[in-house]
Amino acid sequence: MAVHLGQLPESVRKKVRVADPVDEKAVILPTVPWCADLPEVYRRRHGEDLSGALKGLFEGTSEGDRAVRRRFWSLISDLVAGRYFGRLRDWCRAGSVASSGH
Repeated sequence: MAVHLGQLPESVRKKVRVADPVDEKAVILPTVPWCADLPEVYRRRHGEDLSGALKGLFEGTSEGDRAVRRRFWSLISDLVAGRYFGRLRDWCRAGSVASSGH
């Protein structure tokens, strides 16, 4: 997953050692999670080509824009659940390892 939290407030920064300081000149671009087969998985699930709706992932207030964002983030949630947490769960079960999920 991708997220930009912005600059830490001074009250936090003075208590936290920063090994990689923020580059104030860097342009922060919007990001979304992605994987190699995401367009194909999206097409199989929703019957449409994601490449035609990419702009709606970042902007727009139409019902179509909101719908593509809902479908996209729902798919991402399912992929993370299965491909990341599901694999951890399966590994833990196979090795009789208890896991709290963190």
